[in-house]
Amino acid sequence: MGGDNPIRAMRAISNWTIGLFAYTVIEVPLKQYPVRTDWPGWNHVGSHELLGELFWNMFYYRADPGNKLSFSDMPDFHGEFAPDESGHIARFYGDIGQISASTFLVDVVRQIRAHDLWISVHGDDRQVILEAQRNIGELMGKRIEEAYGMDADGETNKISPFPNSLNRGSKNNPSTNASLVQLKWLME
Repeated sequence: MGGDNPIRAMRAISNWTIGLFAYTVIEVPLKQYPVRTDWPGWNHVGSHELLGELFWNMFYYRADPGNKLSFSDMPDFHGEFAPDESGHIARFYGDIGQISASTFLVDVVRQIRAHDLWISVHGDDRQVILEAQRNIGELMGKRIEEAYGMDADGETNKISPFPNSLNRGSKNNPSTNASLVQLKWLME
């Protein structure tokens, strides 16, 4: 993606994020939640494992039954919220600390559907949450087809769209968006 050039990285990511994501920054003191005995552990670098455990404690302390959280690598964690009253299941992905621009663009953005969330845990007290307003992977597939006459899998003249999510909420009012509404317990 242009080596270590942060300007090129920001331009590449902004092409796929500006106007396509709603965001919010929240202050959540993760150390205030009781330690849980069901932390599965997570082998990762630096303070990531400790922050992961703190996030786990907060998530399961405040989450509704049926919500799921798993830790992995690229992204650091992922899960889903229990279905809301309409049956919509919001998916989320996230990273402890910072994710590289290339990993975010190549491994995350292209698989995000409308109303999926990206959660960046920045230390033990701040989180940045992005909510996709459109099916980004589908948009990428269409651009690839338009530019090269083939889909994202390299097959000519065929697009494999991601499944559609419910199209609720407003880009200008993130508090009414489907996934952020399901996440309101985190922001209270």
